[in-house]
Amino acid sequence: MVSSIKVEGIDILVKTLRDMGDRVREIYGVALYQEGLVVAAEARRVCPVAPHGSSAGVLRDTIQTHEAEVSENNITVAITAGGPATPYAIAVHEHLSESSPPSWKKAEASGKGIHWNAAGTGPKFIEKPLLAMKQTMGDRIAARVQGRLRP
Repeated sequence: MVSSIKVEGIDILVKTLRDMGDRVREIYGVALYQEGLVVAAEARRVCPVAPHGSSAGVLRDTIQTHEAEVSENNITVAITAGGPATPYAIAVHEHLSESSPPSWKKAEASGKGIHWNAAGTGPKFIEKPLLAMKQTMGDRIAARVQGRLRP
């Protein structure tokens, strides 16, 4: 005995599933952006700040989280720093590197080093918070996505 059924509206189901995929990517992008804001807030906390003068806080104030770029295969959120001071941001973030000013290289070579003005601040001010949060990041993003998918 052979049984068969005919499913009516399969085209609607397929369209709904495709639309849901777009919605899930969009929701995931928002969740990833929100996580980026958390990382950027911590990056601002550990970003070195000039002790005084017109440059105090300039680098920290350039840290920003960019809204998610969502495509078929990727969802990307960028956290950037520097703006017009990008060379300085690179020099600080990547210290000691080719981007470091000669005076920093000289100080490091002489054993004096660079002393950041506040404990816990210094190079890798975006990378360190990102790495510190990565173990639990997936759970937080998943919770945000699940919260948005519920009716």
